[in-house]
Amino acid sequence: MSSGSPTALRRAVGYGLLARTWSLASTPLTLYLIAARLTPEAQGYYYTMAGLMALQVFFELGLATVLVQFFSHEFVALRWAAHGRITGDRLAHARLRSLLAKAALWFGAASALLAIVLVALGLSYFRRAGGGLAGWQLPWVLAVAGVAANLALSPLVALESGSGHVTEMARCEAQAALLGTLSLWACLLAGVGLYGLGASLLLKFLVYARYFVRRRPVLLRGLARLPRRAVEGASWWRDVWPLQWRISLSWMAGYVVFHLFTPVLFYYQGAAEAGRMGITIAAANALTAIALTFVNANVPQFGRLVAQSEWQALDRQFFRVLRQGAALAFAGALAGTLAVAILQGGFAIGARFLPWTQVALLLAGAGLQVLMSHFAIYLRAFKREPLVALAVFHGLLQGGATWWIGRSHGAAGIAISVLLINLAMLPLTLYVWRRCRVRWQRPAP
Repeated sequence: MSSGSPTALRRAVGYGLLARTWSLASTPLTLYLIAARLTPEAQGYYYTMAGLMALQVFFELGLATVLVQFFSHEFVALRWAAHGRITGDRLAHARLRSLLAKAALWFGAASALLAIVLVALGLSYFRRAGGGLAGWQLPWVLAVAGVAANLALSPLVALESGSGHVTEMARCEAQAALLGTLSLWACLLAGVGLYGLGASLLLKFLVYARYFVRRRPVLLRGLARLPRRAVEGASWWRDVWPLQWRISLSWMAGYVVFHLFTPVLFYYQGAAEAGRMGITIAAANALTAIALTFVNANVPQFGRLVAQSEWQALDRQFFRVLRQGAALAFAGALAGTLAVAILQGGFAIGARFLPWTQVALLLAGAGLQVLMSHFAIYLRAFKREPLVALAVFHGLLQGGATWWIGRSHGAAGIAISVLLINLAMLPLTLYVWRRCRVRWQRPAP
């Protein structure tokens, strides 16, 4: 069966939905255990650690996303053989080997640097913020080790996804989601809940590492011998970097948009307020991940359709997944708001969330962000990033609002700013997308 066939894509979406459905379905029990086994202050530490770990985007610099696009273009003329060998067109194979070698070197250095910087940064930040909780140091170090280990595997995951093996990667994701949740529950029940972050990340690393050891042994043995010299038709600085730096700016701006809330509130409003924001943002992120399942599973296929100039098939596939993602996002936002309102009407666990009115604002903002993410993913299939200026503007606007409003008005002010800023950014994003789509699909003279 072709890895890009409709059946394979449906299976990939199925595994992706399984992972995210499990995460969503397990959330009530997870929230109960957090409320029962963590103090409000410990909950603040947990989610602030997660927010600081997201700083990994400043080390990855968007390269994994770029690699999926380039690998998908090369695999138009390549295929997998037994034991992880790659066969096909010699020039395409040489370009892919050169690109993979440089990517492996990049991510190896980035993961080591990330581990050093994040450990030092976290130790300094939590001491200065003065959250008052003891015993957080070792859980922080283990969580950073998990982030760094997974970052080192990024080029291999990108190669699998770009080659069309989205089903296999989605299956690994589903296994990692299951094991990660179970390990978090075990840590919470054992009274060591802060260790749950590191345990889930390290188990995720083991799931993916096991896949590559079993399925790609030849590729793994040959990584150190891959050529790093330039290959005809493949230049990192000419082909990869122009797209990477744009995506990296977008991702760094995305950190400010999605992950800065909790560290700011922890520092200025205290651990308990940060915990309420963190658990609400975690729910919003789960909703976003579910809503983006369809479009993410179609990324390699988008790249192949662009390479083959199949514009009608590209648009037909994109608009279908856009409708599916939008429906999931806004239905989930409504359901999430109602669930929190019910919990806050008579259950102790409801006090661990922000007030339901603020939850509604944040989830509606997440739905708008899902729409903007679809348009960005479509444009990246052309190996371009025309939305970078808007992303940077968005990040500066939201970052400034988070820092300024969060200091004085707390979570309520941040929630209002998220919705208003996303309402302003959506029409600007749609305008750029429509202009680029028309221009890039126009036949060359």
